Amino acid sequence: MKIGLVGEHPNDSDCIENLLSRYYDHEYFKLIRQVTGSQLDEKNNTKLKRQIRLEYEWEKPTVVIFIRDLDATRQSSDYQQKRNFRNQYFADFRSVVDGKALFLLHIYELEALLLADLDTVNDQLGTQITIDVAPEEVVEPKEWLEEATEKKYNSSKNPRLFKELDLKRLTANCGYFRRFIKDFETQLN
Repeated sequence: MKIGLVGEHPNDSDCIENLLSRYYDHEYFKLIRQVTGSQLDEKNNTKLKRQIRLEYEWEKPTVVIFIRDLDATRQSSDYQQKRNFRNQYFADFRSVVDGKALFLLHIYELEALLLADLDTVNDQLGTQITIDVAPEEVVEPKEWLEEATEKKYNSSKNPRLFKELDLKRLTANCGYFRRFIKDFETQLN
């Protein structure tokens, strides 16, 4: 099976590929490269949609995973507005790939998954940090990790860190990721 990845930053796609490929033996590839979140947010971005469609037709993936950050927590006053905006984005782009799509919406951002497996993060960075809230409740988890690890953490390390994360811990500790994995496994069957 071929799994296409569309992320708002190349590192995000690399991270998810590194994680999923350890547990699901499929072919993973980036459907588009060098795209930013702001480019994906443009409502009528026909050039980007055309590029995704052409690569989709060429590669013929089983499913395309669209990876985005919400940049809000459930406690945020603009949570529902941002969520509606991201869901509309997904509906819009999903049609470009004939509905063969899954949405991985990180709440707050990708680094929430690192907070869901601090055992691995601590082991890899030589730290002993802990957290007493759900990972998706942390505002700006990237900055939280930088501060908590006294700058031992840097987002450029994410692809390497994601190769080591434990899927069981992630699904046990992170609700949105648990739902994504369930949908992913359903899509593959």
